[in-house]
Amino acid sequence: MASDVAHMVGEIARGVLHVFLWNVVLFNLGRLLLLTATLGRYPRDRLLQTHANRISATGVVCVVFAWSAVAAYNHWPRHLA
Repeated sequence: MASDVAHMVGEIARGVLHVFLWNVVLFNLGRLLLLTATLGRYPRDRLLQTHANRISATGVVCVVFAWSAVAAYNHWPRHLA
């Protein structure tokens, strides 16, 4: 019984964390990147809701690109710099 309650609490916490990361952090990061790249033209108004997953995916791509850039910088041979 206690393990079922712990499992349920863990699933709820994981769901809340997923919603927070995907719908808040990555969405706003993707939105900021797209607004900057398009000089404020996209996404606006109704496109925010219809393209929410695309905007969040742009946030994921931004995080992956930044993480890759940091990894490449940290593993760059020092004798070439």
